[in-house]
Amino acid sequence: RSLEEIASSKLAMLEMSAMLSEAPELPKLNANDENPRALVERMSEGLEQLAVAQKEREASLKAAFDKEFEKGAEHRDQLEKQRTQLNATKLSLTDLESRLTVAVQFLEDTRDQLSDRADSLRGFLQRLGEPASDTVSPSEAASDKGAARSSSWLSWLR
Repeated sequence: RSLEEIASSKLAMLEMSAMLSEAPELPKLNANDENPRALVERMSEGLEQLAVAQKEREASLKAAFDKEFEKGAEHRDQLEKQRTQLNATKLSLTDLESRLTVAVQFLEDTRDQLSDRADSLRGFLQRLGEPASDTVSPSEAASDKGAARSSSWLSWLR
């Protein structure tokens, strides 16, 4: 990247200010220093110190990233386990719902059958408890059957 791109980037400026705040004290340069080699050596030392500080900062950031990444991976694993458990619970509840639906339908059908049987039994008991004048006695029923047989037999002969 060119120096202009770095200078225009706010992020780069923040990173540089963070590095400089953590960097060791740089040697002071005097304008009165007449020895150019000493000046270059001091600048080289300052650059080396900045490079060391940058490597330390990179290692610190990498360690922090790795730590947060590990936390995120653990959280994702927990969520995956929870999702698996919830899916299993949902499946078992769906199965239970279908079995209960079948049971309810069976019980409703049984109730309807029992209600019909109770109505039939009530009707039978009412007919059984009616006065004798309204009902035909067994002997009358037998004579009526015999008469009906003989009349139908006789009708055949005619």
